Amino acid sequence: MAVTIDFVPAWGNRNNNHSWNVLIKDGKSYAFEAFWDQDRWKYKRIYNNQTFDHLWGEFRLPKVYRHTFKNNIEGPIADKRINPDNIPPLFKNIKIKDVSSEYFETSDVTLSLKSTPSKTYYAYLCVFGYQQWHPVQWGKIKNNKVSFKGMGKDIIYLPAYYENGKLIPAGEPFLLDSKGVVTCLKGNKQQISIFINHVEGAPVYNWDLKNIQLLAGLKIHGYSSKTHRIDNLLTLSDIIPLKSVIYPIYSNILYDRITATFRSDTIAVSEITFYDNQNRIVIPDSIESNIILFNQEDSLLFVSDRIIASGIKGINKDRYIKFYFNQPIDISSIKIAPYIQSRVKNNGYFKLYYWDNGWKEIGNQDTKYNFLTFKHVPDNHLYMLRNQRWAKQKINTAERIFLYKDGEIIWY
Repeated sequence: MAVTIDFVPAWGNRNNNHSWNVLIKDGKSYAFEAFWDQDRWKYKRIYNNQTFDHLWGEFRLPKVYRHTFKNNIEGPIADKRINPDNIPPLFKNIKIKDVSSEYFETSDVTLSLKSTPSKTYYAYLCVFGYQQWHPVQWGKIKNNKVSFKGMGKDIIYLPAYYENGKLIPAGEPFLLDSKGVVTCLKGNKQQISIFINHVEGAPVYNWDLKNIQLLAGLKIHGYSSKTHRIDNLLTLSDIIPLKSVIYPIYSNILYDRITATFRSDTIAVSEITFYDNQNRIVIPDSIESNIILFNQEDSLLFVSDRIIASGIKGINKDRYIKFYFNQPIDISSIKIAPYIQSRVKNNGYFKLYYWDNGWKEIGNQDTKYNFLTFKHVPDNHLYMLRNQRWAKQKINTAERIFLYKDGEIIWY
């Protein structure tokens, strides 16, 4: 049996990179961690760009490479036309090979480039981390187009050129979604409001695990005053993701009261939104709970304000929240989002940026409340919120990039 090392040069939804061990037996690879994790053989499962780990949350990998004894000379390093100063360090290493397809389903991406510099023969796909873009794959340019082979999905990429040790954007950033569809993030003329309460994205899952798990086992019941019927509409599992989830409801009964019953007398939730059979949001006429909120600035109304950055946490010995509707409603689905502790309140001075061939400042705010509100923001861009207290330290900091859709931050 052979053992080697696989590595992701840069995460697609986190900062930094990572490497791990791989056992090779009968032509198959078995990824494992030698030391620090409880389940040391789970990495093919949690690195498949689809699932998430119950302790650490989601991992998204743009590429996986393997260290080899054999030389693998390809791409720009094999092209005598290319000055070594114009090759990213990753692709100067001839003792690595691409093994991404052993971990996850990949997609090839073909792009049209803008303003290709003279005598430029290669472009690179990059992911974001620690305030920089990091090349993870090369592609050969032909007729102002370039194809990148075997890319990981559910990740935001930026195409770029590389000259004299510096990256030059070669196009707009884009989302390669979980189905392999490319969506260019070039903005539009519409404006939106953005609500946000932290800057770090996926790592928050581990830090906020206790809050997130307070949704485990949540039960949703519907009550009809006409028939005095009570139906169990939904019970959440013990595995709760960081982001909101829309759960389908299979009932044709009209309800005028919905009750959310929690497993613990400590209640924490960001959002519970109801949709009717035409997928329209149905707003409760009143909300009832005996909860004693930990933060006096919060309101029970936050639980159904369609803003994921808000939310409530507190003690309720009765363990319930009741939603009342003056007119009975038919429910086709319910969106539920876990409570995420604010990391902006009294934690510095923040600036919001959007990407337009570079980061452009939109606005800035001090942090008096649990979440920030930015109005008149250009829509359909890539965004980043920076903590200016961190920025003054002049180091690469941990802020992640995000999209904004339906009142929710989508972290990448």
